[in-house]
Amino acid sequence: MTAGLLTMLSSPSDLPRTAVLWGFAVASFGWIYTVTIRREEEFLSKTYGEEFRNYITAVPCICPCAGLTGFFDTTAYSREVFLKNKEWRGISAALALVVFAGLRIKFKYGF
Repeated sequence: MTAGLLTMLSSPSDLPRTAVLWGFAVASFGWIYTVTIRREEEFLSKTYGEEFRNYITAVPCICPCAGLTGFFDTTAYSREVFLKNKEWRGISAALALVVFAGLRIKFKYGF
């Protein structure tokens, strides 16, 4: 090979492997959050009943704000609520997948 993107890589198979690993990480992240959201909604529905069902019909699931204004407002979040709602599980799993993919790339583990 004398031209093209693959000539910049020491091993042409690195690019597809990296793409597959990142695809796996993104898919896993989506799956983990889907399961987490479903379980949380079941729990909240049992706990709050009709009031929660009215809430979920009025507020979008993933991004509950009308726009991005105030989305990163740090005063709206609480460490205690974050830990109580077990949101750390999804973030920990996503971080572990990214670290795993990075280590595989760095140490060139094969499939």
